[in-house]
Formats: sequence, structure tokens, C-alpha cells
Amino acid sequence: MNKLIQFIEGKLGNKLVDRKVLLVPGEIFYCHSLPWPSEISESEINQYVELSLEGFSPFPLDQLLWGFLYDDKKSLILIYAAYRESIKNLGVDNLDQYFHVLPSFITLNGISFEEASITFLSECNSMTALTFPANCTVPENVFTLSLENIDDSDKSLLNLKENLLHSLKNRGYKIDNKIYLGTMSSVDSDDQIRFKHRLISDKNSDLGFHSCSTPSSLLMDEKRLWDADIRESSFKVKTSQSRNYFRYVWASTKLAGVAASLFLLLQFIFMATDIWTNFQVNKIAERSDEVTLVEQKNNLLLRIEQIAQNELKPFEMLATMNLKRPNSIYFTQALADSFNQIQVDGAASNVEVVNRYMENLRNSPLVSNAEIKKIVSRSGITPFTIVITFNPSPFNPEDIVAGSQLME
Repeated sequence: MNKLIQFIEGKLGNKLVDRKVLLVPGEIFYCHSLPWPSEISESEINQYVELSLEGFSPFPLDQLLWGFLYDDKKSLILIYAAYRESIKNLGVDNLDQYFHVLPSFITLNGISFEEASITFLSECNSMTALTFPANCTVPENVFTLSLENIDDSDKSLLNLKENLLHSLKNRGYKIDNKIYLGTMSSVDSDDQIRFKHRLISDKNSDLGFHSCSTPSSLLMDEKRLWDADIRESSFKVKTSQSRNYFRYVWASTKLAGVAASLFLLLQFIFMATDIWTNFQVNKIAERSDEVTLVEQKNNLLLRIEQIAQNELKPFEMLATMNLKRPNSIYFTQALADSFNQIQVDGAASNVEVVNRYMENLRNSPLVSNAEIKKIVSRSGITPFTIVITFNPSPFNPEDIVAGSQLME
């Protein structure tokens, strides 16, 4: 029986036995936190994060490896991305061989504090400061320094922690006096990775510091682990499906392993099913996954645009001011001070023309306030500066027509 299991494990290779987790040093990641809009469902969060990353990333997505963490109770998302070349420079050639590829600071995922706090982690030859909102399991900010060419003794780590803390702006965070020093990681199951840390503290010791060991588990379901993984989406979808299949096959194989006489038949079925399943998975993924993702992104873009339509645009404000503007007035410069206020410089033939124009604007249902900031009367030309505040509701063609009629 044992020989049978060993033989099948050898055939399956990394799919069942060699579950290695690659922790990538945190200093090569750019991290960005953002709120989770209530309009976005959990099934749409991956597309929402990808669209958000496209908006603030200085690099195209195909040059990045990225992932994210989120706390659904606190509606907070942490996005992290690394330039592909930075990971290659670490000497890692084949990311596909690892069970998961995660940033080093993920080993503290799930920790939370009753008050907004700063805690510290030393993992993968780097020191990371993480700020957590109160009762939130996802960090709001991540600051990481490399420990290359730095003595990694407990005393040196405590000194580096203090230096890192002084470089941060403590905005009301409670400071955790411990350093979590990563010592081990192992995969217990497809949805549970266990890490072990040694706690270093400068308290309760005649030697000036205190240390003890503590294990912690990264309690995330399989979907969230894949969301946190930084490899390409297509690879993650295909590998997740493949692992589900092999998990089923492995459970069935162990039960059937008691019947050694069926060994050759089971091996044949396994190999044939493996080829057929990979063919079907690739075929379905090529024809349907991309179409589904495009449709989801388009629907999400429409909803995001609907959210964004609640803001006034400078061109819309200028278009409203330009309705029935006297020919004797012209604008020279416009500056939008806020989402519903604009300052305009211009010139007119005389002061009375400006006063009549301002009165027409005040009578518009779209304008909440119109005031003259500066006006100078000269012979032949009257320079002026006016500030117009609009009602915060969005414009529509009917409002503009109504405003035009009132300003005649």
C-alpha cells in the first residue's frame, strides 16, 4: 500500500507533494489601499481592482505582477504590484513551480488591533511597518526597507524598527512594541498556509529584549489565496481548475489504493483523464473565459461611469455660463476651484454689462451663487474676475435649455 502511494505521488510531482510557497520581499512592491464601493459585489472585486490598478499604475499591466487583499467587514482593499524585472532580479526564473507566490508582508494577514496601530515584521531579509485601522485584518499602509548588509541580530532589528518608526508620520496610531520575525512557512491544505514567527520585544527582559515563538495560520479560502497570489490571471484560473481536479483524483486514488490489483487500470484512467481534462480546460478557457471577463469589465465600467456622473465638469460649467453671453463680454481664463465652483477672468465694454450678466446668472436654476471678485473700469475696456458656484446636482440638456430661457 505504501509503495503504491509513493509511486502515484512520484507521478503527480509538484501537484500533490512539493507545496512550496515563495515569499517575495516587500520592498519591491508598490502598495495602494482604496475603499471597496458598496456598488461592487465580491464576484466583481477582481475586475474592479484591475481597472483601478490600470488607473494609477505607471506601467502597463503586462509588465506587472500584482495581487490584493481585502476586508469585507471594513470595506478596505490593499493592492500591491511589482515590476516583472524586479522579481527576475531576485534570481527566480520559474514562478510556475511554486504552490503560491505572495508578498512577504502577507504572513501577518488576519492580525487585527482594537485601536489603529503600527506593527512591524521582519521577513525575507526586509523590515516592514504595517498600519492597521481599528479591528481591520488588512493593512492600510505598508512601508518596507531592505536588510541587505545589515546585521540581523535582535538588537539590530529593534534599532532598525525605531529608525523606521521615526521616519514615519504617526497619525494617531498605537505602536506595537513587538517585531514579528518570520522563521517558517508550510502548506497545510489548499486553503490554509501556516507561518511561524519569533516575537522580539524590548520589554520584560534584563537583556534589554525578549523573544518567543508563535505559529500563525493564514486563514483564507482558496479564492482569496488566488486573489493574493501575484501571478498572471490566466495562469491562476487554469492552475486552480487543475488543482481542483487533481484534489478530487487524489482523494479517489487513496481510497482505491487498497486494491493493488487495479493499479494499472487506475494509472491508465488517470493519464487519459489528465490529457482530456487539460484539453477541455484550455478549450473552454480560450473561448469563454475571455468573453466573460470582457462582459464583466464592460458592465463594471458602465457602473463606475454612472457613479462618476454625479460630479460636475468644468466644461459643463463653462457651457452654462456661455449661454446667451453678451457679445460685449469675452472670457480670457477659467479655473475650476472645486467640483462645483469656477473662477473666470474676462473683459467687457463697461461695468453695467457685467452687472446685467451676473444678474442673469443668479437667476439660473443651475447657479447657487454668483459674485464679482474684481472689476476695473477703464476707458473702452473693463477687466473683471467672477466666481460662480453651481448647484451640486448633475447637468442635463433640459436644465441648460431652462437656464437659457431665464438668461435672455
